[in-house]
Amino acid sequence: MVAPQDREGSIDRDRLMTIDEVAQSLGFTKTTIRRRIKRGEVRAVKKMGPYGEQYYVPESEVKTIREITDVLPVTRQISLPSFAETLEQAITATNEPFRREVLNRMEDLRRELTALKERDASEELKKDIAALHGEIASIKQLTLDYQSQLEALVAISLPQPGEEPPSRWQRLKNWLRNTPKEEEAPQEEETPVKRL
Repeated sequence: MVAPQDREGSIDRDRLMTIDEVAQSLGFTKTTIRRRIKRGEVRAVKKMGPYGEQYYVPESEVKTIREITDVLPVTRQISLPSFAETLEQAITATNEPFRREVLNRMEDLRRELTALKERDASEELKKDIAALHGEIASIKQLTLDYQSQLEALVAISLPQPGEEPPSRWQRLKNWLRNTPKEEEAPQEEETPVKRL
């Protein structure tokens, strides 16, 4: 978790700062800095200090963190309707390749279905037609699911009238809540071993 070297080389080349100095410099609590060190988000070294072993953070790492957390000021005001329009255009542009792919696949399936209908209507062909209908229905369902996910993302992204827009951390938290979690594989139960 604690990296012995930084990007440029050895951490020893930088001036090392205590956790207290880092916290004051960045405006965070000491607990936050310690937590980030343990998670590996902040590189630090452990050295002997006046009270035993302590974490020290290179000054270049503090500068990097400050650059990441600085926010550029917006010089012009954006109205909520123009923001919504811009967001909708971005979502439409992002979804256009998917939409085209779905439409092309549906058109291919329609052509296949028409070709199957033109042939002799034997039982095997009827099964193929039913399978194609099922595939079209599943594609329509995928499209509806995708559309509902997009609407949910837009709803999360836009503040309600009279509300302040959510902070970046709140938007990230909302996004993480709405992403599906991976299913855990069931664990096998251990059978007890009888001792003789």
